Amino acid sequence: MTCDVVIPYHPATLGFVQEAINSILNQNHVKPIIHCIADGVPDGHNHVPVMYADIPEIRCYAIDVATGPYVATNRVFSHFETDYIAIQDSDDIAMPNRIVESIEAMRSAGLDMIGGKMEQFVDHRSTVPRLTERLMKQPICSSGVTSIYAPSGNIINCTMTVRRDAFLRLNGFADWFCSCDSHFVERGHRAGLKISALQIILGLRRLQDGSISNCGPLGMGTPRRTAELNHILDDYKLMDDGVDPAVLGSLNLFHNKQLERIN
Repeated sequence: MTCDVVIPYHPATLGFVQEAINSILNQNHVKPIIHCIADGVPDGHNHVPVMYADIPEIRCYAIDVATGPYVATNRVFSHFETDYIAIQDSDDIAMPNRIVESIEAMRSAGLDMIGGKMEQFVDHRSTVPRLTERLMKQPICSSGVTSIYAPSGNIINCTMTVRRDAFLRLNGFADWFCSCDSHFVERGHRAGLKISALQIILGLRRLQDGSISNCGPLGMGTPRRTAELNHILDDYKLMDDGVDPAVLGSLNLFHNKQLERIN
């Protein structure tokens, strides 16, 4: 069994990305092709290409100015070699059966997209009390949950496995820095894709203060994140009015901007 796995990483996750990569290398019953994308990592700090230079299944790329994980994924689409794409956050850890369980479930039910649960933990280097409070409040995150931003049911991004042809049908992710995962999944529901949530833990979600959701001008509650969440709701209204969900993706914008491998 094979699968393309995308791991975009940024400066704040350099201390965790090796664990994320190794958790994909250690998948049971799967031969993954791993696309590691240094997103805005300064020259001289990107240790991943050297560390994994002798592993041919690992393909490395770099973006000089950070674009976020969704644009990064769009920009390596032409390098995918298999029928399945899995998303892995660079500060999280995949369970050993994450991909095989996902693909087997997709094949048996004819699904286009699937996700699962994640068990949260606080990184031991964290000194932010609210992360521990967040863990106590929600030790498990589940796919399939509905909200204003996921009215048809969410798929946790770093548990997502999607068919390559379904990703293409949706025209990939939108070209924003954050929040494109809920937008992508809802467009999938509206496009008639077969989407399901597994009731098993597929990964461990690290709560750490350098993640995109928690840090600086991009964190939850900041003006930029609020603007992107409002953009999601505006797009849902457009789809209510009959706009094709594929129009709201941006893969086509990167046809001539696909990344070149650096290893």
